Order: sequence, then C-alpha cells, then structure tokens
Amino acid sequence: MAERRTYIYIDRAGEPVPAGELVYDAAAGTARFRYGRRYTQRRDRVAVDPVTLPLPEPDVTPGWIERQASPSGHNNDLLFGGLRDAVPDGWGQHVLDRLAGGELDLFDYLVAAPTDRVGALATGPDLDGPRRVWPANADPDPESVQPAPAGEVVDLEDMQATIGALDDEREIETLPPAQRRFLLRGSSLGGARPKASTMHNGRPHIAKFARKDDRYPRPRIEYACMRLAEELGLNVPAVDCIGVGEYAVYLIERFDRVELSDGRTGRVPFISGLTLLDASESTAHHHSYGELAQTLRRYGSAPDRDALELFQRMVFNVLVNNTDDHLRNHGYLHDGAAWRLSPLYDIEPFPSIGIDERVLALALGQGRHASIANAVAAAADFGLTADDARDIATSMREHVAARWEGLFQEAGIGERDRKFMARAFYAATGAA
Repeated sequence: MAERRTYIYIDRAGEPVPAGELVYDAAAGTARFRYGRRYTQRRDRVAVDPVTLPLPEPDVTPGWIERQASPSGHNNDLLFGGLRDAVPDGWGQHVLDRLAGGELDLFDYLVAAPTDRVGALATGPDLDGPRRVWPANADPDPESVQPAPAGEVVDLEDMQATIGALDDEREIETLPPAQRRFLLRGSSLGGARPKASTMHNGRPHIAKFARKDDRYPRPRIEYACMRLAEELGLNVPAVDCIGVGEYAVYLIERFDRVELSDGRTGRVPFISGLTLLDASESTAHHHSYGELAQTLRRYGSAPDRDALELFQRMVFNVLVNNTDDHLRNHGYLHDGAAWRLSPLYDIEPFPSIGIDERVLALALGQGRHASIANAVAAAADFGLTADDARDIATSMREHVAARWEGLFQEAGIGERDRKFMARAFYAATGAA
C-alpha cells in the first residue's frame, strides 16, 4: 500500500486550525509528521503530542519527525501517541468496520472517525478544513455513515431498547438509520462499550448503554462509583443515570468541551497516559502510577495538586477494585499553559473471587497488587510522606466502607447485585 497523507487540524478558540501533516506508510512501517510553520508561530499553539512531537521554536523551520513500527512487526504503535489518542478503539473501531464493510487499519480509523472525537484534533485530506475520508476500497451506505449533528439529542429510551435487544450489539447495520447516526458519532470515542454522543441538560454528554449479556447493571454501577468518588473529593464531571425500561443509561458530561464567550463550543486538547509515557499497548502493564506522577512534573501546570489527585485515584481504584485503570483511562487536558490531569472517567469495579487475584493494570508501590499497603508504599512518588499517605488512604477507606452500598442502592442496584459486587470492595471493608 502506498503512502497515505492527511492534514491534522486542532481546535483553537472554536475554529479548526491546520497544525501539520501526517504521512503514513504501513508497508514500510513508518509514519512522519511535520508541523506547519504558521502554526508553530501562533501564540496559542499546543503540541499534538508533547513527548514525541514537541513543538519547535517559532523561529525554527519545522522538520519531519519519523516514527517506526515496533520490532515485532505490528503497526499498532505506528501512529504518534497524540494522534493515536484521536483514533477510536474497541466499540468505535467495530462501528467503523461494520459501516465500511471490512476491517480498517489505524490510518483509516483516524481519518474516517467523525469530527466529534475526543480532544481537539481533526483530520482532512487538504487545507479546506476537516472532513472524514473513507478508504478507497470501502463501500459504506451514505445514509448510515453521516453522524448526527453535535447539538442533536438522542432518544435514549429508544436507543437502549434497540441495543438491549441485539444478540450482538456490534451488528449495527440492523439498526434504523437515525440510530446508526448517533452511534457513528459515538464511534469517535474510546472504550469497548456501546455509546453515543448527545446533549443532556444543555451540555454535551456521552451516553453509555447496557448490553443484553451484561452480568450486572454496569451503567448503574459506574454511576454509583462516580458519585462515591465525588464524595471523596475527587475531580468528577457531572454524571447522571436514567432508567429506561429494564435497563439504565449512564451519562457523563464531556470535559473536553467548553462553552466559549460567544456561545459556541470549543474543543480542549486531550492526551492519554499512554501518550505521556510514550508507551505501547502491548507493554502498558509494565508501567506505574509513579511514572504518571513524574510526567506531571515534566509536562504539568499544577504538578503537586495533580500528583495528590492521582494518588487518591490510585487508592480509590484499590478500594473499588477498578481493574480498568490502564493508561488510556488516565487523561490529560491542556489548560492553555500546560497539561492537567483530566476529570475522572471509566470506573469499572471488578468483583474478584479471591483477594490474591486483585491486581490493577498499573503498578503501585511494589508491583500491581491492589492493596492499601502497596498504595501507601508509593507515597514518595507523589510527594507525600508515608504518614500523610496512610492518613489519606485510611480516611478514604472508611468513607468507601460506609457509603458504597447505600450509593449502590440509591442508584437502583438490587440486593442480589449488591451482594455480588461486594467482592469488589474487600479492600474497603476490611478483607484486604
């Protein structure tokens, strides 16, 4: 396959601005990116990727920066991290594959995803502005591949009822065109579960739906856990949970969108922990919370404050056994000066059978074992003394032990499911 090219745009004050050009060659296993000279001279310039694509000085002519595929021969890590964060994964890739009539590659996912993707990036084949491009060999149905407008509201009850009735929620070609349009807009987002981008209470939200084969009411559980995190003082976006028939839909406000002074919606640059550590998907489990804290000191605008928040999130993940704490689920937003830890998202407690099985995706103090003692052992990585870390963890543990079941009940989670999920809270209830 020959080289493929696209321009990378970034939202600045509500307008897409050309930031640079990407050249992608899957056969050669190389990708190249070059910033545009005019972009690097802007006062509001932001690096597409601060680690592997740092901005040159305004008086320096930008050159090409090259990236090569991993020695294993796979191209999963060929894209620069900041661009990879703009590529849908899991659910979104399956949606695009279905609509395109075949499996796409990373470049196709990047350029075919709707412009409502996470963060501030967009793509386009030329300098006439961002627009989606399907691969030449794809033959999508034009009616099914036009995403719903950003301000449109999805009928959550109708959408959930339809998804809940599917034997395989990935078979989206069986959905009515109107629903496919909303799911296509949601395809630009990360994660493995069906979702749609919609408006709720006048603000952009992501709606996450229940699946027919869910073992327990996951939308209600995520909602309850986010409320628990908010009570603990963690940085949590607005969340809601709406019952629709036998199911529930979880809604989380988009923190990568801001209302501008003129009423328009602006997009906020976003990157993941995977990008800040320049890590690959295949080796991400070798990294640690301490390494994330170090990146805050190098790239962050409030490193001490965010390091404390990150420590509290690590403890919270132990207390609720959130094993979905991989590097993509640690986000960073650009605040105009540098990078800040994003609000919390994607909390999924796992009801482990045995205490010894409780491991997080990232290492804490000594390895990945999910225990308060192991979290406290990492205190120095976050600028904390062992005593301060222990006091914080103890206070959080006591609150989680006292409140988790009540919040689950308030969220509409029945007694049987609460008993099942109690296994996720061993670290809080004294069995750790």
